Amino acid sequence: MMLKLQISAVLPVIKAFVESQEACTALGEDIGSKKAASLALEDLLAGMGHVIHSRDAWTKYLEASGVNALGKKILIIPPNTHPIALVYPLAIALASGRTVSLRLNRGQAHSESFTRLLVRRLWASGIHVELLSPDFRLENLAGRLSESVTWDAIMVFGDNSTISKIRALVPEATRIIGHGEAITVSIADYENLDADFPAILRDTFSLMQRGCMSSRLLAVMMPSDIGDDFCHDRLANEVAGLLQKHWWSCWGEPLPDRHRAGLILRCMDALEAAGAEAKSGVTLRWLPDGLPALQVATNNDPADFGPQLKICPVPFRNSPGDLIPRWKKSWPQIKLVTLPPENILAATLGSKTARADSLVALRPLGQANRPPWDGLHFGAPIFKPTC
Repeated sequence: MMLKLQISAVLPVIKAFVESQEACTALGEDIGSKKAASLALEDLLAGMGHVIHSRDAWTKYLEASGVNALGKKILIIPPNTHPIALVYPLAIALASGRTVSLRLNRGQAHSESFTRLLVRRLWASGIHVELLSPDFRLENLAGRLSESVTWDAIMVFGDNSTISKIRALVPEATRIIGHGEAITVSIADYENLDADFPAILRDTFSLMQRGCMSSRLLAVMMPSDIGDDFCHDRLANEVAGLLQKHWWSCWGEPLPDRHRAGLILRCMDALEAAGAEAKSGVTLRWLPDGLPALQVATNNDPADFGPQLKICPVPFRNSPGDLIPRWKKSWPQIKLVTLPPENILAATLGSKTARADSLVALRPLGQANRPPWDGLHFGAPIFKPTC
């Protein structure tokens, strides 16, 4: 009965908040874009809609999440960059009846932040979440860990080194939950690039490149009748034109100065060029203010994943079904691929011949930041302990 009461209480409160104007305004301030906030919340509601009207489904997904195998008390250390990522695991933890502590970062500590507004909504409905100030640090408890760390599990958003650091700081009995480094790749067909460009922008910028599900690499599948000499200048010019054509209609607002990283075009098939000497030279396509910058680099390695979208022309002889496992083998941190819906079946069939560690989650282009609330994260239970 307690579980059903928690589910009945938690999901409607969170849904009402996510639908509110105050949530959109606060998230827009947090991530630096009203448009990005609107799209991110739209994606969140779509994922939540998977379970919001079905208590039986939600109960099933709570079990799939692994949270029921944990102890009673959970500490969540949310990401510094995109507070919306907190909502899904927080909903699972609260709906499962766990006692949740939440360590705020400095951007979330002020009273009108997205996170603080969400927690106030929960408090007003009688759902308790303990807030810890940004000054709270596990390392400050040195020598007092056995008495001070009373959580059964700690969920941390961060890279592999951050997860390892937390593991070293807490008692051995404390379960550490973290999914480590993750990269999202998008795939598009050159001949449909114009039509797909709004979805590509959404995958890349709907969290202003501040989330693990935001695309970092775009593979453009080139047609068979285009020679290798095409891939550099002409494609760069076409991408620059598509940016100018679609940015304002998709976004309606300039890219904030703090998100000016932009796009990098690299001219090669990464796997066939592996080990080749990098060519020198980076040129720019100058675009109007308010648009992402476009750099053109003749460098043979696209996997310098950072806060930009890398665009990699891929020869026609490749297909999503063989490209995905090959790239996954080279860069294991690739965990999600978005591609046109008509290519998903081919990619799935191709993956059946690949090794298990080559598999990735697949979603339609434009839905990178729209995971279903099924208790999983990149195909693994979201609360499964890492260590």
